[in-house]
Amino acid sequence: MRVTEIALDAIDPSPYQPRRTFGETALRELADSIRQHGVQQPIVVRPRGARYEVVMGERRVRASRLAGKATVPAQVKAFSDQEAAELALIENLQRVDLSPLEECAAYRALLDRGLGVRELAARIGRTETYIHYRLALERLDPVVREALRTQQINLVQAWRLARLTPAQQRPVIARVLQNRATGDRVLADAVSAVLEVEMAPHLFESPQERAAVDADRARRFLAEIDHVSARVARWFQPDEPAPADWLLTQDPAPILARLEVLGSSIRLLIAACKRANARRAALEDRKAVRRAH
Repeated sequence: MRVTEIALDAIDPSPYQPRRTFGETALRELADSIRQHGVQQPIVVRPRGARYEVVMGERRVRASRLAGKATVPAQVKAFSDQEAAELALIENLQRVDLSPLEECAAYRALLDRGLGVRELAARIGRTETYIHYRLALERLDPVVREALRTQQINLVQAWRLARLTPAQQRPVIARVLQNRATGDRVLADAVSAVLEVEMAPHLFESPQERAAVDADRARRFLAEIDHVSARVARWFQPDEPAPADWLLTQDPAPILARLEVLGSSIRLLIAACKRANARRAALEDRKAVRRAH
């Protein structure tokens, strides 16, 4: 594509830009570089009537304005809305500072434009499970979203909370934020207690999506059990003291919290296996009755 200088006043931001915040320090540094060396890589825009819309290069546009520039080098191409949305997402996914919530919103925008999860995963080089995990953040209560955005909780904690309904999340996040030092333990205990009573059916967008991902997770979980069991059996033998000695130097609370969550998951898996065996036995009985008649 040919590069041309376009007036910054004629360029509008992309409505598909997944990034909602741009770090001021990083923008100033980029603006300083642009003042000294100019824009080294042209932005990409698409024509919108007499104006242009950014497809790739939103940060360079903002930094150029901050640097006092009047124009910016650009490549112009007539992208469709779908192409513009995909390119904006892909460009930002290549940057490590795109937040999980911004990533989630970008995936949802593409899915709402007609892409399926499988097609989206193939186009951006991610697994379907990865995308489902990001989409799970849509289920977070606004208070939990804000806690994740401001890094009062981490992504793993957010995923655990996403297993609950928004109403179930609110008292749990309040306890976690009040007890930051033991937040992992508080969260693990609370989520485990809820899930012991009721498996929250709110993680994925549809029952079909949830069933497919749950089946995949169950298969991987069973495969990991053998792997982990073998490691534990090897590491904690009497003649292998190093792991046990290491445990003496650790805070036991987060380790126990993780094991309690694992124990809860295993109990649920055992219950599911028992139900599956009962259903299989009932089906075999019905088949035997049909054959007898």
